[in-house]
Amino acid sequence: MHWVSDLLVFDGTDWDRDRLIAYFNPADIEAILRIKLPSRQCDDFIAWHKEKNGIFSVRSAYNLALQLRHVGTISGTSIRSVEGEQKLWQNVWSGHIPPKVKIFSWKLSQDVLPTRKNKHRRRLEEDNFCNFCGNGIEDSFHAVVLCPRVRALRQAM
Repeated sequence: MHWVSDLLVFDGTDWDRDRLIAYFNPADIEAILRIKLPSRQCDDFIAWHKEKNGIFSVRSAYNLALQLRHVGTISGTSIRSVEGEQKLWQNVWSGHIPPKVKIFSWKLSQDVLPTRKNKHRRRLEEDNFCNFCGNGIEDSFHAVVLCPRVRALRQAM
């Protein structure tokens, strides 16, 4: 069995319950039987449900991977916070903001800026301390918010 159509009766209008029993456990059969089948016969096609247009893209797969990683680390939070984050990023990506600011914002939020911490992790730097203040590990938050010398520069601007 390689295709979903192998689990359907010959005209494709309903599930072949005998086949389901042969291949799946009762809980899975119950879940499969809840899947609605099309009322008219149509050809199968490959669709990616994570995009509105149904077309797979590396971007949509990457976003899914980030969501899954994020959900795995915040198992106690509600789905509303993830939806709120999605809405925020939809506003950022569709907003009238220069592309380099959009990309910088995303890199900052994901802690993937070329900071000393990230370079040190990739063995491109000997240590991960901030070059400007020397007081803290230079991650994205330190580089943009916490570093006193960067804060002073920002205030001077």
